[in-house]
Amino acid sequence: MRVDHLNGLRATEAVLRLGSFRAAADEIGITTAAVGQRIRTVELAWQCQLFRRTPSGPEPTPMARQIERRLAEGLHALASVQSTLSHVPRRNRLWLTMTQALAEHWLPPLLPEFLSEEGVIDLRVDTSPELVDFSTAEFDFGMRFIGTPGPGLASVRLMPGSLAPVCTADFAERYDLHPGRTDITGVPLCNVAAPNSDPDWLSDWDGWCERSGVTRKSDRESDPHFSHYAAGLRLTTSGLSMMLCGLLTSFEPLQDGRLVLPFGPDSVIWTGYSTWLVWSADHTLSPLQKRFRDWLVAEAEAFNRDLDSWLAEQSAA
Repeated sequence: MRVDHLNGLRATEAVLRLGSFRAAADEIGITTAAVGQRIRTVELAWQCQLFRRTPSGPEPTPMARQIERRLAEGLHALASVQSTLSHVPRRNRLWLTMTQALAEHWLPPLLPEFLSEEGVIDLRVDTSPELVDFSTAEFDFGMRFIGTPGPGLASVRLMPGSLAPVCTADFAERYDLHPGRTDITGVPLCNVAAPNSDPDWLSDWDGWCERSGVTRKSDRESDPHFSHYAAGLRLTTSGLSMMLCGLLTSFEPLQDGRLVLPFGPDSVIWTGYSTWLVWSADHTLSPLQKRFRDWLVAEAEAFNRDLDSWLAEQSAA
């Protein structure tokens, strides 16, 4: 089967879907003029007009509307074929996408053990906050803080979501922070506004205070604000503030004593989302990728046991 002018057909579909030559050019990665030239090539090849050029933008002709649905379905089918071909397992490939917090705080201490057993592999880690469409993306796995994974995905739930106030022991003593305290007016607080769509996540102190029955009277604008947990943790572990932080991110400094839960284990809020390992249900995993999945699941199970044990110890203390 021969398909002529595929680039022109792709440009036509993009303009029909997006409504403008400029939007189509941005999506394809070419100039607006090039989009027009590709569509003109199709029009000349089949002696038809697909768009009327008007001052308000391209207006699809009846012919364009007639082919619109089939054209979209055909290009989607080609994209699916391309995805299938790109997911043919390569023996040593491990491409991951995950949140920045996972890439900075949880996975790095664990990876050396796995890599030492596997030898040289093609490891790539992406920390883009956007959720990946695994039907078209080239990533093998995603680690995401989400609700229930969507259709077309295979998945394993790794760790539950959690959030709690943390600070150093010296900071807690200096500001007399302890379980049962109901007013934190005057306590230096740090805010981290990392991307998060969990409806149960508390992104600021007002939300935590309301949920926990704690009063706070202060100017919110006087508190430092960060967009990444790493910066907030540096400030907090220096003894200069208290911050709201996920236990997945803060567990290592909590476990070794650099940080404490000033209000005790009961201050932990368990959220609706969890950290999941996801991959395309159509992706045939290579032996390496299967070993990585199984290893990561085992590490997550160990983390959950350690966290539960540590919280139990804190409750008993």
